[in-house]
Amino acid sequence: LLDNKMSDEDLIKLINEIDIIEWYESLANGLDTIIDINYIDLPDQVREKINILRGIISNKDTLLLDEPTFDLDMDSEKIIANMIKKYWKKRLS
Repeated sequence: LLDNKMSDEDLIKLINEIDIIEWYESLANGLDTIIDINYIDLPDQVREKINILRGIISNKDTLLLDEPTFDLDMDSEKIIANMIKKYWKKRLS
């Protein structure tokens, strides 16, 4: 969680919202799963979505995104765009 004090419940809601809940539910250790720094065994779409989630839950004032939806389908692109708008708007309020 990058030192963020988000509850497990809130994180799982975000995982569901960004549409990687099936992947998450397949993890033997759930939220205690350690994801390798090189993301070797992750599907590209899951990797991209995890990176977006990291940005959303970070406590940074600025987030630089370089083609954040590069490997994603159109439905996933819409989900990502809406989440970024939604959560950054909350942050700026």
